[in-house]
Amino acid sequence: MWKCGNTRVLSPEVVRTAHAEGVVLLDRRSGRLFAANRIGAEILNGVEAHCGSDAIAAGLCEKYGVPLDRAKADTSAFLNALAARGLAGDA
Repeated sequence: MWKCGNTRVLSPEVVRTAHAEGVVLLDRRSGRLFAANRIGAEILNGVEAHCGSDAIAAGLCEKYGVPLDRAKADTSAFLNALAARGLAGDA
């Protein structure tokens, strides 16, 4: 689904484990766990494919049929939450 080339990346200190309901992230620096649902897991797939937030939101629209402004807002909020916790940032 993702064919991109942008700047957001997960921190090298983050270990990602997918499961049936979404994904769990382990911050090895703090030992804290962060959980996300399936949509969060899709956003992380886009991050790992080096997609920008607009491309990730467009992919969510295509896959789940949500309005673009909603997908953009949710994607942005999720990425900002990851960045605020030091789990992701710009390359």
